[in-house]
Amino acid sequence: MTLFKYPFLPKLVEKYSGIPISELSAREINLAKERVIESIRRGVVSYPSDYEENVVSYILAMIIVASIGDQYLRRRYSLAEAKTAYRYLKDEEDILEVAREIGVDVKERNRGSFTIPLWEYLKLSKTIRDERWKLVNRTLINGNVLLSRREVARLLMEKIRSEIEERVSVKVENIPSFLENWVSEIKLELEKRKKSEFKGRIGGRIPPCMIRIMERIKSGENVSHQERFAITSYLIGRGKSVEEVISLFSSSPDFDEKKTRYQVLHISGEISGKRYSPPSCDKMRTFGLCYMDEGCKGIRNPLQYRGVKIDRERRSKKQSKREG
Repeated sequence: MTLFKYPFLPKLVEKYSGIPISELSAREINLAKERVIESIRRGVVSYPSDYEENVVSYILAMIIVASIGDQYLRRRYSLAEAKTAYRYLKDEEDILEVAREIGVDVKERNRGSFTIPLWEYLKLSKTIRDERWKLVNRTLINGNVLLSRREVARLLMEKIRSEIEERVSVKVENIPSFLENWVSEIKLELEKRKKSEFKGRIGGRIPPCMIRIMERIKSGENVSHQERFAITSYLIGRGKSVEEVISLFSSSPDFDEKKTRYQVLHISGEISGKRYSPPSCDKMRTFGLCYMDEGCKGIRNPLQYRGVKIDRERRSKKQSKREG
């Protein structure tokens, strides 16, 4: 196995972290910048063909992300690195070696199947929302959970994501002056990405519950089944297309376009023949997904929020004119 393929491995990070930044080549610095920018634009990163440059640019990219100190960027960058690692890991013959290097206890049961201790499975799968990852849907063998190679890769992806996010959350006070221009460029790219987010494309007057769900999805968090249904039915109800809704979910760690398309088509009524409405405000409260603001008073469903708010704004303007 070529270890350099996986720049996040502790032994590689330790080996190359000692190189003074002043000794890095212009290419290595530029690769680090492009690594971060690509994570912002596309939600993945590309590995350079030179494996040593891969490790060095990864370490420098983490320093840059940490120095910016933006939570959205930390999550997006961590997820992008983990997604790229997964692309390699799902077909990796030496997956057990990678697991061992990052401290995950995976054993091969027979060719193509693996086991992981129950406690470790629960720890790594807790943020994965897909139904098949629930313990009731798994096979247990003597206190171990049975997994396929791809499922092992998915759990390793989650381990990689969480550890990278932890590393880039460390506060960096000062960076070399020659990196400041790169940081400024990345910040501009980050702001462009934030401004172009789905929230802006569907207009204003969005209920806080839906804003919260969209922000969680776009920052790379796994959201619950209830959240997925709520935001999909809300956006369809607001007149968004199937493609626009699918685009929102593309930032999710477990994004599966085929599965997502089916679910969105079903909720929109194109498959089922019945367009589903968003859960009522009472149900959103029951799910723990209600985040009321002043605009929520008197509404029973999130779809009412926009109309009620527009009406109140009009009345407020008329009142101001009369008083003026």
